[in-house]
This record gives sequence, structure tokens and C-alpha cells, in this order.
Amino acid sequence: MCGLSTEERAFLAAAREGRLVELQELLHGDVDHRLAKTETYRETALDLAVMSGHVDVVRFLLTHVHDGSYVKVLEHAVDAAVRNNHVLVLKVLAEHALVRASWAGDMRCMAGLLQFGVDPNQRDGVSALNEAARRGHVAAVKLLLEHGADVNLKGGPRKAPALLTAATLGRVEVVKVLVTHGADVHAMDEVCATMGKLVDSLLTLLDSAVAVPRLTALHEAWSARPEAEEVALLLLEHGFDPSITDSSGWTALLHACAMGNAKTAETILKRVTDVDAAGMDGSTALFYACRTGIPVDIIHTLLYRGADPLHIGGRRQTILHSACQRGDAELVKLFISLGVDVDAIDGRTRKTALHYAVWDRSGAVVRLLLQHGVDTQIADGAFLSYEPYNEENEEDFDTALSEACAASRIEVVELLMKHGSKASHAALNAACLGGQVELVQALLAHNLDPNESQDPPLFMAASRDHHEVVKLLLADGANVHARDSSNRTALYGACTSNSETTVALLLDQGVDTDAQDVDGKTPVATWLRHKVA
Repeated sequence: MCGLSTEERAFLAAAREGRLVELQELLHGDVDHRLAKTETYRETALDLAVMSGHVDVVRFLLTHVHDGSYVKVLEHAVDAAVRNNHVLVLKVLAEHALVRASWAGDMRCMAGLLQFGVDPNQRDGVSALNEAARRGHVAAVKLLLEHGADVNLKGGPRKAPALLTAATLGRVEVVKVLVTHGADVHAMDEVCATMGKLVDSLLTLLDSAVAVPRLTALHEAWSARPEAEEVALLLLEHGFDPSITDSSGWTALLHACAMGNAKTAETILKRVTDVDAAGMDGSTALFYACRTGIPVDIIHTLLYRGADPLHIGGRRQTILHSACQRGDAELVKLFISLGVDVDAIDGRTRKTALHYAVWDRSGAVVRLLLQHGVDTQIADGAFLSYEPYNEENEEDFDTALSEACAASRIEVVELLMKHGSKASHAALNAACLGGQVELVQALLAHNLDPNESQDPPLFMAASRDHHEVVKLLLADGANVHARDSSNRTALYGACTSNSETTVALLLDQGVDTDAQDVDGKTPVATWLRHKVA
């Protein structure tokens, strides 16, 4: 084995001598030794394991063969097994060949192997039936079942039964075949089963609940677009109980609504009894239907079937928050009429429905909330709390008005100010960053001094190349020499944005070209650096 590295020699020796654990450790290291060959006879690790009759090592190495070289590698391995009269190794090679043929849908090869007596129920983490189902090979699935394939045998990295695999990928015809052959529609996968001990250890260390997701075929059906509805209907017709939850507490209805799959949700709704089943986060199907933009008729059906519009989610979010995120005025009106609190605060984000409506740029929803008496002064640690400006509370000025200014929604800004929202420096800065002259004018009209903010609005506008806003601020008395928290002037911002027009405006006002920031950099140096870049 002259010329081989120490690791390659160890790898080949472990294969020849059947040291599986050592082989696994070497293969999962930084270097790929699968292509290493002995110097004299050019034998690979698989060749050596086959010739020595190490069945477990052969199984392991077969799962790590490159797809492009599979046929050639298998031919060599079969030849070596026959020469050395290793029947058990030959059996393993035949079983592995059946899995590959099933994946490819090679009926001739499959038929030959099955007639030879190869067991279709290989249990080494793979399944011929699962692979055929994954690829949608209906004829291959039927052939395997005819030769005794276990319809519920689990395989693949998720340890999933063939029905779950087929449902996930929308293999409708395969699903039909499997359910007619008695596939368990409630069977779950076993993701990360090999990590059980590790998970237990983590639970002990973290003292927190960690669930390994396990899904049934119907839970996965929502992802099989556009075939999801047909797959779901097939599973329901064959006795699937839609109230069953996965290990995360999710029902199939929750999955369908969360993914916005209206047809699947509609199909499940015809069979489900509890429409208010909530996931681990406390959200119901109604919440997810609102968030994902699922058709309104599904939402009406959920309500008709008894979905509770007053349900409070796990993070203290109401259905009105979701409706405002959606920006649907009719839904907002409906939920308000059903008694949902317009002033409720989302427990995670500390935002009200008004905030979500503003961020969604929905003037119609904002107007509707204001008409129904939403409190524009509710604080969330100062959300919508408009105090006179001072440096101590500057960080609290993350307001709905600022959100509206950042989104450049003059209509929403006017509505908020009409209903009591007060202009703030945070709002002015947001408007300057957005470059909306009309918004800046509206805020300056409320006697805001552009020189009082810790981060000058002039710098904000200059850094985004909004020269019209820069003109407006200068006309309103903005100090051209004002510096931000990093000691940068507006000229520094203009140089960063490569704005010749804004630079000219500021130079006309006598701005200091040699003013240094906290790092000692000047606007001129910044300009040159960006020009070169």
C-alpha cells in the first residue's frame, strides 16, 4: 500500500479486518477515503470487505457508494463474493441492488432479483418499497407488494413508512395502491430516533421540553401541491382520524391552514369535529388561516363550525392581530363585531392591532380601528406613547406613527395624527429615511425642531440621497454642522451614498469638509473610498 496516507491505510485495513466502528470513524472524518485503493491489485475498501466476508462492513460501505460509480462497484463486489463463496455477502449485495432498482423503477432488474428470492423487506435503514414510492413508480410498488413487501415497513433518514413518503410528495396513484393494500394511515415517522439518548441528555441539562417531530401521512399531505386535496381525501376515506396530532401537538387541519392550502383544509374540515385544537404555540386553525391569506370562505367555515374568535393564543395574541397582519378590512370588521378587544397587546411583540395595521400599510384597516375607538396612546414600553422628546426616552419612540412614516403611508400618518398621535423625532427620522417630502412637511408643520434629535434627520436624508428632503430640512433651519451619535455630519452621509447633488447642497451651506467622525475619518476620505469601490 505504498503511496497511501496513514488514514487511507488504516481505512483499508479496517475494511479487510471487519473493524466497523473504526471504519465509521475514519469515513466520517475530514478526508474521504472511499476511493482509496491498494497499490498492488487496486482493491477498494468494499472489495476487501467482500473478499473477507464481513457482512456488516459491506452493508455500511454500500450506503456510501457514489451514484455515478454504483453499477461498476456492484459488479466488482458481486464478482468478488462469488469467487470467495460468500453467500451472505452476495445476499446483501442483491438486497441493496433491489433497493437501487426500485428507486430507478427498473422493472426487469427488480423482477429478476425478486424471482431469485431477494427479500424486499431489507431492514438496514432503507426500504425498496419506500424508494419506489418516493419516485412515484406505481408498477414497482405493486410488484414489491406482490412479492411480500411489508406495506408499513419504515425506511429512509426519517424512518417513514411508504405511505407517508408518497403523501408528502403527492404521489396520488401510489397512495391509492398502498391504502388498498392495508397501509396504516395513522403510522408516524420516527425522525431522529437514533438521537434519543442525546435528546434525553439535553433535556436533563436544559430542563426543557424538546419534541422530536413525528408526522402522519395526512399531516404531510399539505406539502404535496397540487395533489394535496386528493391525497388528503384518499387518506380520510380509508379511515384516517383527523383529530390525531403529531408530536408537536399539530393536527392536519393546523398544518393545512398554516401552509395556506385551502383545498386540503376544506377537505379536512368536512371530517374534523374540533376546529379549535391548538398547536404548542396556542394558535388555532383560525389564527393560521388569517395569517396565511387562505380564502375568506374557509375562515367563515371555521367560524360556522364553532371556531372561537375570542381565543387567546399562547403568546397572548388575538385573532384581530392576525387579521390586521393580513390587511383585510372586512375580516377586521367581522372580528370587532364578534367582540375581539381592539386594544389587546400581543404578548410577544408588545404590539397592538393598530401597529400591525400600520405596518401592513392598510389605511382602510387603520381607519376602521380608529372608528371603533382604538386607543392610540397605549404604551408597550412606549409603543404609541408620544411623550415630549428628550434624550432619555429616545429609544422608546418606536411608535405606530414612525412605522407609518417608515412605510411612506401619508394617509395612515394623517389618520393617526387626526386621532391624537403626536409628531415625534423618531417619526421625523423615519420619514427622512424614507425620502417622502410630503411626510416630512407634515411633521415639521407640528413645530418639530430638526436640531433636537440625537441622530439628526439631516444626516438620515443625506445618507439615503434624498436631496429634496435635505433642501426642506435646511430651509426649516436644520444645522448643517450637526453630528450624529458617531460624530458624523450630514456631509459624511452624503459622501457614503455617493450623492453629488446632496454634497453640493451641503457645501453651499458651508459644511466643514474636514470634520472627523469617532474613528478619525473625514467626509472627503469617505467619498474617495466609495468612488474607488
